[in-house]
Amino acid sequence: MSGEWWMLTKLHKPPGSQLGISLIEVIIAIALFSIIASGVVVLALGSFRNTSLAEQETAAMQLLDQSVAAVESIRNQDWGNLTEGSYGLAYDGTNWAFVAVGSDDAPTPFNREITITNGQRDNDNLVESGGSPDANTKKIELEVQWSSNTLANKTRTRTLYLTNWLNVEEEIDGVTTVIESCDEYCLSEGYQAGTCRTQSAQCAQKGENYETDGDQYCSHPKIYCCCEL
Repeated sequence: MSGEWWMLTKLHKPPGSQLGISLIEVIIAIALFSIIASGVVVLALGSFRNTSLAEQETAAMQLLDQSVAAVESIRNQDWGNLTEGSYGLAYDGTNWAFVAVGSDDAPTPFNREITITNGQRDNDNLVESGGSPDANTKKIELEVQWSSNTLANKTRTRTLYLTNWLNVEEEIDGVTTVIESCDEYCLSEGYQAGTCRTQSAQCAQKGENYETDGDQYCSHPKIYCCCEL
């Protein structure tokens, strides 16, 4: 009798119990889907953020490259344009010019600032500090700052030196002459020739010496003066 009762109970299980089991299964399935979907969304957002940061970093470096070319252009227009102070940059469709800080035409979200000071020399060698101011050499500090997708602002900088080459004289083979190029600078230092290259490492690759003081006679993108032995 007990066996028959068990069989009857199994065959005639109340319909509500099956509904309860189905409902639990649905809830579990929804929970699992939510967890998986949340993970996918987090990964997608992280990938998007990393891509955005990389794009901003590339844009900032391109803006620095543009700034170098712009300042060199302003120097070439008139050396007197390079007066000590802090500036922004603006392009009128023909020429670059210095403008007030905050009036720079850098695209959003970037801010750009150019700081100009006299270079310093010690026994004719450029030094960071402790030398005598040289009015014919300008230290140009470029800074690009922007607000990233993170909480902290990001900044990228670059420093270059520009020379009033029309007033710079060196002695080459006993003759005082105006230095206007990396080649002429290298000749003045006793080398055979000089070439501006895009990377300082290329000097050694070509069997040349890298002379930092000659960089002032090079222009972007070839900004490293390599002297041939």
